[in-house]
Amino acid sequence: METTGLAPDRARITEIALIEDGPDGPREWTTLVDPGQPIPPEIEFLTGISSALLRGAPRFEQVAAELLARIDGAVLVAHNARFDHAFLKAEFARAGLAFRARTLCTARLARLLEPEAAGGHGLDALIARHGLALAASAGAAPADAALADAAQADAAQAGEAAATPAAATLARHAITRHRALGDAHFCRAYLLHAGRVHGAAALDAAIARLLKRPSLPTHLPPDALDAIPHAPGVYLFHGLNPQPIYIGRSIDLRDRVGSHFTNDHRHPRELRIAQEVRRIEWQTCAGEFATRLREWQLIGERLPAHNQALRRQQGQIALRLGDDGRLVYAKAAALEALLLARDHAGHARHAGPFANRAAARRWLAAEAPARGLCLAVLGLEKRSRADAPCFNRQLGRCAGACTGAQPADEHRAQVQALLAERALPAWPFAHDLFFAIEFGAHPAAPARAVQVFDRWCWLGTAASPAEIEALLATAPRRYAFEPARWLSAFLATEGQNCPFGHA
Repeated sequence: METTGLAPDRARITEIALIEDGPDGPREWTTLVDPGQPIPPEIEFLTGISSALLRGAPRFEQVAAELLARIDGAVLVAHNARFDHAFLKAEFARAGLAFRARTLCTARLARLLEPEAAGGHGLDALIARHGLALAASAGAAPADAALADAAQADAAQAGEAAATPAAATLARHAITRHRALGDAHFCRAYLLHAGRVHGAAALDAAIARLLKRPSLPTHLPPDALDAIPHAPGVYLFHGLNPQPIYIGRSIDLRDRVGSHFTNDHRHPRELRIAQEVRRIEWQTCAGEFATRLREWQLIGERLPAHNQALRRQQGQIALRLGDDGRLVYAKAAALEALLLARDHAGHARHAGPFANRAAARRWLAAEAPARGLCLAVLGLEKRSRADAPCFNRQLGRCAGACTGAQPADEHRAQVQALLAERALPAWPFAHDLFFAIEFGAHPAAPARAVQVFDRWCWLGTAASPAEIEALLATAPRRYAFEPARWLSAFLATEGQNCPFGHA
């Protein structure tokens, strides 16, 4: 289909085309639609559809019943099918009709079949990469055939020689890229090509995976997922009590929430969550960074029963080498004190994070033999006497710091080199504050979100300068390993090109 814009609640459909694949082969159906609003110049330039071309076209409500009869119960195949489905649902709703359909997105199918393909998976990229071409249309059956006469009259008035009904129809329903019928043909061409290249079995398996429909529990309404957008955000599953039982996040809320109800539960916990949920709540976010922080914040505040992994992160620790050559464990509060004192070098001398002391010891025990480190000197192994060789020394896996065979300074340097591989990052700015900005790409998501950090301490999310000032003035400086780790990753990618620091 073609539309006047990108937002289903504001823009309108201007052209619809269907290719119905059935036992008798493909059949085409297409119609222009009067959107009841001007065509933006950029849309006219892209599609060739102008207000003049739409003169006399039916309104959507005039073709809604016929269109619904044709597509009811069918699988809608389109490139970026969510876009088409969202517009159809909005237009049918305005016409007083309910509409739901299964969709097969050829963009998602292409990503599944050829994930490493260069050039992306947009329709133009698929056309170019696979040499997709359109056969001449032989079975077009325009729904607005009466418009051909109007087009013929317009053309004749303009002095065009080819002003015949057939020519007018072809002009009005051009089978080209960025026109509804042309794009429908290209999608169908890609499906046929994928079957030839990947084989029918692989194509069928990929389609079955994409068409897997959530099987909602009986205690959730059938339309429980309908209002959830395909946007980044967090979701909360509630049971019989107000307290959430599970909190999750995704860059696509609808798909992620639906995945909990696919009857493909690979873990007993997933089945328990699906059985217990009675109500679904969600919050959209600008992007992935914001979803991580909001999920972490909500889990810390609400303590849902099924979020054990993130709840356990509250006990994380870091470690460093003490002056006596033994390990020193530090909780987040100790690192927070270093940061607030602006001892960034002291913070960066720590390695981690580790889930707990036991996890840190397991990591050291696994890494020590390859470097000849002594677990006894590190305080991880007891000895019968001070000069007794450690267990690894007896096996030839310790360089002998326990017996004096390896100088203490050399052993210390080896340990420091190992810890440096997991060192906490040093604060990279001369100033204390950093603003990580994400711009929302989905209409349902916030247009912009600013994550405010003070020396690795996340203060919160702001949407305006006033909210930023409020956070700076009132938010406590609390250090936590996960927000600091996510900010470090952000700085290594998106943040490198974004001068959001603020002294």
